[in-house]
Amino acid sequence: MPGAPSITAVASEAGIQKTTLFRQIERGAISAENVILICQAYDIDVAAALIAHGYCTEDNFKVEALAVREALERADWSEIFDEITKRVNASPMFEGDFELSLDSPVHIPEPADLEEKRARREADVDKRFKGANWRDQPKPGRDGYAADSSAREPQMGDDGYHDGP
Repeated sequence: MPGAPSITAVASEAGIQKTTLFRQIERGAISAENVILICQAYDIDVAAALIAHGYCTEDNFKVEALAVREALERADWSEIFDEITKRVNASPMFEGDFELSLDSPVHIPEPADLEEKRARREADVDKRFKGANWRDQPKPGRDGYAADSSAREPQMGDDGYHDGP
């Protein structure tokens, strides 16, 4: 703890009964609740303290994810740009060298086979619904009409209705 305060000072700062904290220290185990209160009072990492006292493991906190998020929040723009540049250049998705900095505009070179990929994608598109007569063409998986134009069948209560042969 910062400044090595006395047990009485720690209890007072954390809002814990002094006798409770003395008793827990004598037993050799401070309760998880009191560990949290002490950490909050002295601005100490709660997760690390709970792990150190054996109440949790790193898996319970996903400490790596928290550390990454915290590192990203603390990183300045040039550090973020350097990491992006490193990852893009290491990726097989991009050709050539990519550079991102605060001083230069972003330029991502187009792949050499970009036109070929576009042509392939366009060839795979179903052209059946394109053109001037797209409304006249039947839609796959749908009937041509929602209702038909055949003569209406008699219903119960209508003249000429019967319930069988």
